[in-house]
Amino acid sequence: MRNLSSRKSADADKFHLGEITCPSGVLVIIDMGYMRFWSGRHEPLPRLDEIDDPEVRAGAASRADYFIAGKDATQVARLADFSSFHFLYDRSLEGIETVADKIASLAQEHGLDAHVEREPRQISHRERAQRVADLGGGDFPMEGPWVGAVGTLSNRPLTVRGRRQDYGGNVGVRWAEVSIEVSRKPVETSIRVGDVAVDHGLILLGDADALGSWRHYGSLDGLCDVAFFGREEDAAREALAAQRLADSWSWGASGWRNITPEEGKRRLQQVRSWLGPGSPIGRLVLEYRPHSHFYLVMEQIRSGRPEVGALALDGAVLLGLNTSWGDGLYPIWVDRDKAGAVVAIRLELGSEKRRQLMEQVWARAVAESQ
Repeated sequence: MRNLSSRKSADADKFHLGEITCPSGVLVIIDMGYMRFWSGRHEPLPRLDEIDDPEVRAGAASRADYFIAGKDATQVARLADFSSFHFLYDRSLEGIETVADKIASLAQEHGLDAHVEREPRQISHRERAQRVADLGGGDFPMEGPWVGAVGTLSNRPLTVRGRRQDYGGNVGVRWAEVSIEVSRKPVETSIRVGDVAVDHGLILLGDADALGSWRHYGSLDGLCDVAFFGREEDAAREALAAQRLADSWSWGASGWRNITPEEGKRRLQQVRSWLGPGSPIGRLVLEYRPHSHFYLVMEQIRSGRPEVGALALDGAVLLGLNTSWGDGLYPIWVDRDKAGAVVAIRLELGSEKRRQLMEQVWARAVAESQ
């Protein structure tokens, strides 16, 4: 249970980030960079052509979905400390044998009825989100990273607010929390339902159905941008007659906007040729940016504070944001009223542990530069 008086005092520090809508009633919380894996209502397929290691590729090819069956399945799943409740997704043949042995051992040890069975098909990411929402909210794996899902939400605009905090030292001001306000009723309970795993420093809040229309790489207008940034950006821009782009996100960038994919490939090669072979890491970061849904949201995030971007997609409004902390596991909390209805969904972004980690990273970077 949260301290409700602290919730009221924190409201004064919140910034309006935008609004989202969830016509399906299910909100998905996902690393926006991983939207390239979202299968919607289709069975997810492993991208075997992206895996070079033969052993890893064989494991990916053998993966399937399973579940813990038996009248005590949920209890045994909790004993095993499994997320996604009693569902076991994307398990290789070798991996599921270890899990099955663990479940059998726990069931026998505690005198419970539970065992592992295989799903008749691979479960789509849309269905995984629905399963989690139906069980009160939580997370599930998608190609490894954890994705959050919460329901049942009303089909009306939901306000998204962020609370910033000065963490001092070399960390400074960052997001402490982002909340989706569902109602104004008093909060009776607050439960941490799971986590969202972030590897791209970004989080997307989106309707479970609308995400099926997301185009991550495919250009919507047939055009793209090519961007580069880094310690030799100014020299490269002058040598290659590039332009300074409008990015204000952290470091800015240079490159070319609104060009065809063919010209984009030529520009990429032009920058690589200028860098030369054996280029030290850090001289330049090179990005190919097709005008996709990912691009439309990122253009807004890069434009500056509060580093958020909205997108109307398939009858819903989605919102992407920069965590301000980079990568990590971010807890998802659900506040409910006395009747059990959702009052708010909160993403815990800042914490003392994360502050300490950032200070350690800063100290290590300074030491390595000397």
